[in-house]
Amino acid sequence: MTTATLRLFASLVVLLLVGCSDYSLRLVSGGGAITAPNLGTSPLDPPAPPIEPPQGPNSPWDSLDPGNFPEDLFAVAWNDPREACLDCSSFERYERPRYDILDAQGRVLVRFDLPWQDPQVGHNSLHPAGPGRFLVDSFVYGGSDPRYRKVWFGDGLSGEVDVVLEFGSEPDVYLPQADRLIALPEGFRAAHVRPDPQDPDRIYLLVRVVSLSEEVLQARLYSLHVRDPQEPVFTWHPEDMLAPAFHPQPGEAPLYPWFFETFQDGEESTVVLGVVAMDSGDYPSTLVSFSPDHGPGDWSLDVTGRVLLDVSPSSALGGPHLTVRPPLGTEPGQALLYEDLSTFGTCYGPGFRTWDGEEWVALESSEDFECMQIGAQIEPSTSTFLYFGQEDAPDVPGQDRLVLSHRGQDVWDYTVFEDGLAQLPFDIRQMVRLDLPESP
Repeated sequence: MTTATLRLFASLVVLLLVGCSDYSLRLVSGGGAITAPNLGTSPLDPPAPPIEPPQGPNSPWDSLDPGNFPEDLFAVAWNDPREACLDCSSFERYERPRYDILDAQGRVLVRFDLPWQDPQVGHNSLHPAGPGRFLVDSFVYGGSDPRYRKVWFGDGLSGEVDVVLEFGSEPDVYLPQADRLIALPEGFRAAHVRPDPQDPDRIYLLVRVVSLSEEVLQARLYSLHVRDPQEPVFTWHPEDMLAPAFHPQPGEAPLYPWFFETFQDGEESTVVLGVVAMDSGDYPSTLVSFSPDHGPGDWSLDVTGRVLLDVSPSSALGGPHLTVRPPLGTEPGQALLYEDLSTFGTCYGPGFRTWDGEEWVALESSEDFECMQIGAQIEPSTSTFLYFGQEDAPDVPGQDRLVLSHRGQDVWDYTVFEDGLAQLPFDIRQMVRLDLPESP
């Protein structure tokens, strides 16, 4: 966090932040009161109505103007493409990303300073972790520490970075807050972290393993308490996570994980895993739900041929090609995917679709982007989400453009983020929507 920060409680936020608010954040130095809209955003020309517009309940996103935006928060890993670029000749590679909390108009509310002095920090994954919090998995290069993966929480209320897990290529993980070393299973290949939606002091760790014995799924799931060394470590094996209907038949190769995310469902947590049979020609791929408390869930979604699979050890087990929401409360489960997966790498063609296992719903998107990625899913019931990409000739090399899509139409455009009085172009690594923190 930068120095000279200002802590605003709810009574001041009501007057100074974005209208009538019920949360407080530690604002960046120099930002001051946010009373004017970000001039780097604008409504898009009203498009022709979609042929089959997504339905849904009334939404605060139905009517937008610069002075009337829904209160939403987003954690964003990004860079100003004009600064700290180590290799901009072929693709953008930066010294380290910025991590900020922004409001729905693209204005920086909280900026986080990373604690490492190493010459380069890379971004692996970013996840919402409760009201005003997020969890990051970073790569720290250039130092002598063999545990180069650093997992940390960013807290918008305190403005602090809290490193809670460290690991590398060896089969163990270290919890610095608990001063605890935990051994991982034989055959360890990679580890992936997600927040526990129910306990802010626990994280889930999915460990990918390669075993010569017959396995259902080449993975183990752990729940680790990051602060108390006396708290138990909970473990789930493949049979605990997958219903028998998804188990490989005798003689078939085990399934591989390709997606991993956690969600809050009332008073419980839900884990969604993406699994694929790699020894089959069409790579059958399924999203399945799992309750740490009750075992395999009833929901699954067949996405064979609809997603790009990455089961390599360097995969983040997620990525820009889809977002998933399992059934939560009265909301049905669905995936937000690209319409066209024929293009190379992470540069996908225009067009998005939602898929619930029975119905495709087409959503328009800009055809001006060379490369686009799904940003934050905001309101699945009205197909409201952010996506970003680069235009053919941006004003600044490496600059992204951010677009808000709502009910199948592009409705708002972002070209800069506002940081205090500065208007900054952006190159986004990843972004997620955060829950609003309650008033203290």
